[in-house]
Amino acid sequence: MKTGNITYRVGPASGKARLLKLLAFYAFFGGLGFFLAVSPDFFDADTLPKKFILRGAVLSLFVGSAFAIRANIFEFKWAHIRVELTDKFLVAYDFRERRSEINWTEIVAIKPTEKLFFAGQHVHLKLVLERGGQLVLHHNLEPLDQCMHAIESRSPNLRSIDYGGLENTDLWTGKNKL
Repeated sequence: MKTGNITYRVGPASGKARLLKLLAFYAFFGGLGFFLAVSPDFFDADTLPKKFILRGAVLSLFVGSAFAIRANIFEFKWAHIRVELTDKFLVAYDFRERRSEINWTEIVAIKPTEKLFFAGQHVHLKLVLERGGQLVLHHNLEPLDQCMHAIESRSPNLRSIDYGGLENTDLWTGKNKL
């Protein structure tokens, strides 16, 4: 059955522009948090009450970003941001434009990725392969619902489907996410 090629990709807010924004955020607040922590008057009893709110906010962002950075590294290292569905293969590209090609008969399950402790991020979806590997699809593929239904319909050996609750969020049908 010929179905033609279909391409799904993340929007601009989830792509490489987001990587640059996150790097700038971590560099700025990480540097600011480090500067405040090592400044000579940080623990000075006279200046501490005056700058308590500012320092508390910056340090809480610094600590919070330590939990979120793991999820962001996972996303930029493993998640695929563009998916092309052909008649014989699923072709996926990650942030570095590395190509992964999977035959439709290899896909046996769709599962959510593990939720990272205190990361505050939605799960991504992974395609579990017959040979034991997996392919992680970014949760901001647009439109995610159509992409996943197209993958389901083309995968003859698909035995289990679990979207991890993404089908109940606005990520499932939303456009211009993030």
